[in-house]
Amino acid sequence: MIKKLTFLAVAIGIAMNAQAQWSLNGNAGTNSATNYVGTSDNVAFKIKTNGTTRIFVQNNGRVALGTTAAGYAFDVKTGSINTDSMYRIKGTRILYSTNNSNLAVGNAGTLNMTGVGNTLVGEGAGTSITSATNNTFVGRSVGGICTSNNNTVMGRSAAYTLSTGINNCYFGMNSGYNANTGSSNVGIGAFTLYFNSGRSGLVAIGDSALYNNSQGSVQSYEATQNTAVGNKALLSNGSGFNNTAVGFQAMRNNITGHSNTAVGLVALSGCTSGFYNTVSGYSAFQSLTTGSRNVSLGYFTGISIITGTNNSYVGTYATGSFSSITNSSAIGYDAYVDASNKVRIGNTSVSSIGGQVGWTNFSDARIKNNIVQNVPGLEFVNLLRPVTYHYDVKKEEALLNKEINEEFEGKYDIEKIQFTGFLAQEVEAAARQVNYDFSGLDNTGKIMGLRYSDFVAPLVKSVQELHTQNQELKNMVSDQQKQINELKNLVLKSQGIETGTLNESFLMQNEPNPFAATTNINYSIPNECTSAMLLIQSGTGSDVKRIALSQKGRGLVIIDGANFAAGQYFYSLIVDGKSIEKKSFTVSK
Repeated sequence: MIKKLTFLAVAIGIAMNAQAQWSLNGNAGTNSATNYVGTSDNVAFKIKTNGTTRIFVQNNGRVALGTTAAGYAFDVKTGSINTDSMYRIKGTRILYSTNNSNLAVGNAGTLNMTGVGNTLVGEGAGTSITSATNNTFVGRSVGGICTSNNNTVMGRSAAYTLSTGINNCYFGMNSGYNANTGSSNVGIGAFTLYFNSGRSGLVAIGDSALYNNSQGSVQSYEATQNTAVGNKALLSNGSGFNNTAVGFQAMRNNITGHSNTAVGLVALSGCTSGFYNTVSGYSAFQSLTTGSRNVSLGYFTGISIITGTNNSYVGTYATGSFSSITNSSAIGYDAYVDASNKVRIGNTSVSSIGGQVGWTNFSDARIKNNIVQNVPGLEFVNLLRPVTYHYDVKKEEALLNKEINEEFEGKYDIEKIQFTGFLAQEVEAAARQVNYDFSGLDNTGKIMGLRYSDFVAPLVKSVQELHTQNQELKNMVSDQQKQINELKNLVLKSQGIETGTLNESFLMQNEPNPFAATTNINYSIPNECTSAMLLIQSGTGSDVKRIALSQKGRGLVIIDGANFAAGQYFYSLIVDGKSIEKKSFTVSK
């Protein structure tokens, strides 16, 4: 019995010992909670081949491959598995690194990279990189033929044909697809710079921005230095250069136009070959195709211009009246210019335009030719009809064929104001009647206008003519007075009265007249007279001053205007108590 029990115990022990062994042919009936390969005490675990440790699990849980000293949770000694540090799954290269700070992930790069600082991620990314440096390619087929330096590319097939170009940044599917030899380019967004080949200095941000760049370009400067920011900005640009487009579809249709700047949604979106245009604002100059050297600022500015050149529009809706208008300017909200070589400030509702000083016209004699003194005066002025009037805004806009963009508060307030002036058609008729080519008439656009400053010349001429007529009348009156005096003398002589004193005395009109400072009065008195004086009276007839005349024959009296208040005065020559002649002068201040 004892022998049997002993044998049973040995059999159970052997069975139990066999149960504890981990079979090399596989194991069954295991329990993941209690069965494992490893140690149960504070001792490391090794897996060897050919007597050399291949996998080492430290007692602190760190795992080392090819080394017995793991510095990290998972530590691989360089070259411990493959001398090129390459790791594969199903024959596909998954991870590859070198001592030159190169890293390739996902069957990217090559096994003989000697360059420094390349990071390649994605199937076929950077597969031509050998000695190139500092490239970062992320995405399938990204930079597949690149052999140059300092490129950063991310997105499927981005920079697909990039070869020797340097310092490029492409982000997005097919961004810079045909990059080729182009350098210093930035493409952010799907299909940005898609067709660009060999052109440099480009910035494209937004879906398909600068999509067609370089197509049709021949000269080395063409298709360079373009900047497009916005979905499909500069989408069609082929050989155009030095363009800047910011905004959704800004300059979308440009092909050969150059040196344009467009900021705003669809700004300059219709431009195909225009150049030197600078526009800013939603839809600014969106219809322009070939026009050049235009400037605008504001929402929907220059909206009607197609081929016009050298125009400047500032303000929402500011524009010109026809597509080919040139050298025109419209400034202000809804400002509208209806002819070339014309400037308009404000819209039809503006009721005041001004500044600290008056408007200055160039009038230097050195810039004038064919100077002729032929301005009509009274003949023209007498035909003018001054009137008062009120504006009709709706009629004005209808005559201009002006599109009504919107109504706004106060738009028709100007119709309440009574203005003073002339009617342009009547002024034109008056000028034609006297054969006068009058520069004050402006009929360059759809609505006639007047330059009121140009009326100064005919008005001055009128005053001069009136002065001449007045002087002639004065001389006539003086002659008539002399005739009257002669008749008086004859009558007195017939009555036996001595008239010699009267015959030799006379009084001249003062000069200048009117005056503010001084004026001269010439007179003549006979030598045989015993007394003579100059009597000055006010306009009401009261005496103001008596001036004794001691000089016989011809004499001069100087009157100081400072001694008189402004106004009209009468002065008489009194000889031996008799009034010889009476005249008047005016003192101005």
